Amino acid sequence: MARLHPTIVPQLALLACLAGCGDGTPDNALPTAGRLVAPSCTANNDGVIDTTELVFSPGLTVPYAVQAGTGLNVTGDPAAGTAEWRFDQLNFGGLVEVPTLDPQDTWYADAAPEADFGLTLDLGTAGTPRPGHLLLQTGEDAVSIVGVASVAQDDVLLLYDTPVPFLRFPLALGAHWGATTGVQANSKWTGIPQDVLDGLNDTYAFEVVGRGRMVMDGMSLDNVLEVSMSLSRPLASGGVFSARETFFLHECLGVVARRAEPGGAVWVVWYPE
Repeated sequence: MARLHPTIVPQLALLACLAGCGDGTPDNALPTAGRLVAPSCTANNDGVIDTTELVFSPGLTVPYAVQAGTGLNVTGDPAAGTAEWRFDQLNFGGLVEVPTLDPQDTWYADAAPEADFGLTLDLGTAGTPRPGHLLLQTGEDAVSIVGVASVAQDDVLLLYDTPVPFLRFPLALGAHWGATTGVQANSKWTGIPQDVLDGLNDTYAFEVVGRGRMVMDGMSLDNVLEVSMSLSRPLASGGVFSARETFFLHECLGVVARRAEPGGAVWVVWYPE
């Protein structure tokens, strides 16, 4: 099986929305065939990812093949670093391209000056699309979540009191971290009462729970890290909203696969051979 060249660098697709996929296979759908879509990067493939082994550049597009929720074929022991995740046996139904952006070119730039990297996501509920952006801050020690904002001006702007570390470097098997934060007073979300928004309190927990080999059609990667993310949010009704996500990361390549748990769609980075 051919191995992916280590200098191809898709960017992180953190918490990207589950966009709809059209008919056809990724082979037929892929509009980026034969075109290098990202800058080069240097890494040593040792299973430990530091800040120099990921690249963040606005204005790029990362292609992901998407498969509706299904079981994954996992062998070995992820916690012992001997996992093999097989994505070559999934029947991917379409392709989604996730763009990266510069938050400082947007309507909310003055409100979130610390955000220097962004990705698209869907802020809608109950099947109603609401295009938005995930706002990130990159640094030497971490990539942190600043908040979210709508594409439409003055619709949604939710900024955390303190940016939440999403990736904390160096990333290695067994690493874990977390944070709890409220939102800034200037946050807004059309349709949500301001007192509910002001009382928002999110708790995140992250852990590198696995390491191993990832196998896809036409390529394979060694020393992939499996990162688990959980979010807990108390609700005004007295209940608790919770969400879990699994990310597979590799040096230079960033997020090579992701899945909402349990049983969500599987996203796998897709490049032509």
